Amino acid sequence: MELLTLEITPSGPFGWGSGQLEFGKGITQLYAKTGSGKTPVISAVSYALGYHHEFRNDIVEKCHSARLEVGLLGSRFLFERLLSDTFKIYVYEEMDGAYYLNQLFDNEKDFSGFLFEKIGYKMPVLSTTQSKQASVYINTFFPLFVLNQLSGYNDLYKPLKGSFIKDQSSEMMRIALGISAKNPFGKNKILKIYQTRSEAINERLVSLRGVQAQLSTKEIELANVDELMQEEEDLKTRIETLRSQDKDEDFGLKNLRVAINRKSEVLSGLVRESRKINSRKLSNERIREEISGEIFTLSLNEEAASAFRKSMDICQNNNCGIFAEETKGYGKELLYLKDQIKNMESTYKLLSEEGEDISFEISRLEVDIKRDKELLSDVTEKKGIDQIAALAKELSSRLVDINLLKGRREKYDEISESIIKLESERNEVLDSISDLKPSGGEKNILLEKRRRQLEGYIDRWLEIIGTRNTYGSASVDKDFKLLIGEEKLSQFGGATLTRMVLAFHAALIELILVEKLPFPGFLILDTPKQHELENEDFDKYIKELKVLSATYKHVQFIFSATSYLYDGDDKDKCWRPGFAIGADNMYLGQVRVD
Repeated sequence: MELLTLEITPSGPFGWGSGQLEFGKGITQLYAKTGSGKTPVISAVSYALGYHHEFRNDIVEKCHSARLEVGLLGSRFLFERLLSDTFKIYVYEEMDGAYYLNQLFDNEKDFSGFLFEKIGYKMPVLSTTQSKQASVYINTFFPLFVLNQLSGYNDLYKPLKGSFIKDQSSEMMRIALGISAKNPFGKNKILKIYQTRSEAINERLVSLRGVQAQLSTKEIELANVDELMQEEEDLKTRIETLRSQDKDEDFGLKNLRVAINRKSEVLSGLVRESRKINSRKLSNERIREEISGEIFTLSLNEEAASAFRKSMDICQNNNCGIFAEETKGYGKELLYLKDQIKNMESTYKLLSEEGEDISFEISRLEVDIKRDKELLSDVTEKKGIDQIAALAKELSSRLVDINLLKGRREKYDEISESIIKLESERNEVLDSISDLKPSGGEKNILLEKRRRQLEGYIDRWLEIIGTRNTYGSASVDKDFKLLIGEEKLSQFGGATLTRMVLAFHAALIELILVEKLPFPGFLILDTPKQHELENEDFDKYIKELKVLSATYKHVQFIFSATSYLYDGDDKDKCWRPGFAIGADNMYLGQVRVD
């Protein structure tokens, strides 16, 4: 349970209220001087939860109710208790951002049962000091978690209404620490029920141990379910891979053959094209040779004509033109042939470059085809379909074995877990039988364990709070009475007694938190006797409580003080008086209504 907000509402327009006060997630402190009204406000927290408190007459007259908002089981509840002699608590539950009346309780017994169930307690039916049936109430249980200013620091357990349950303080501690009742109502009848239950558990244990012995082998005991599951998955993967490999190889071989054929066709086309280019190159060379011959012949004819003109003086006139037409014809023919030669050379160069490209591609394809043919040959030779099938069969057989082993191990673990649970249940039953039997019975194992644990935590908290003048370590008897060394708590007084009480309640809460037991979720300290405590020691105590609140979920500490101010963080709250009345600042006053 998480405390969220507190509000004391006024009785009428001239009544007194507190306004809405928000709790810290860890520490909530009321800090003000004496007479400012700290006690009515801090008392209203537990009062709204059904705990008894006698308010002064002026408070009852001026104030209407105490309203406490809490978080509980994933929901929000608002408890409103009227400040009157009549027990009346309204329980509202939040739905869609608004509070709606859930239940109205007009007696302490029903409300106690309601709240205990919400917190998680299964309260036993106890015996009164007159051996009658008795129920557990908020007022009998909450003194473990609420220390009032007047008497809360004089003893470890101080109920405001006195005790009516047999061994009441011991029974409340047993409930808080998850221990079976010492004096349940109808003790003999319950004892017989527990004894019958113990016999049934023993019979069941004998049966389960027999099955466990049949299953138990060295292989089963060494088997690890997680490892077997991993091996199972690995085997499934390997089998699937083998099956896929077999299919993939057939498909791959077919694709490889297709690829070889396609590349061979391309290669054949390139070879034909290469031959054509070579043929064109040879033709180009032959034509160029012929043209070169003609050019040579023309050149000889031109040279002969020139020589004839020089040797034969047929015409003395330089411009007679007898050889002009012939010379012009030779020139044109020679230029034409030389242009053809140039064109043929250019074509030859292009054919050569194309031929080189095709030759390169032919070489590349020949290498590819050769590699693919070698791969095809290699795969065909090494395919080994029969070997793959045999290996898959072997792995499948191992998979069956793994499944069987895993099933047997899981059954073995299930039975072992059942045995552990039954043994734990039997120990609880035996503890209850031990408590119910007359003195001299067997020890309650859980009771002994909790006593030892509590003693250790008490010693720790006594050291934290600076206890002095003590002799020896803390010890707790079967009824949770505290001894320091060989001295009873009643032998101490003053600051030492206050420190012991504070240490005891902090130790109790730490043990509850460590063991994850049901817990109201708070410790309320109404103005510890600070004149008997040094601020330095109390500061260490509060700071260690803060560590608990930071370590465990939903545990809050609320205290009031006059001379000590705790320096908290953003998860803590300090409530100061908000109403100036004359020269004084008070926690309660007339609340303005906007």
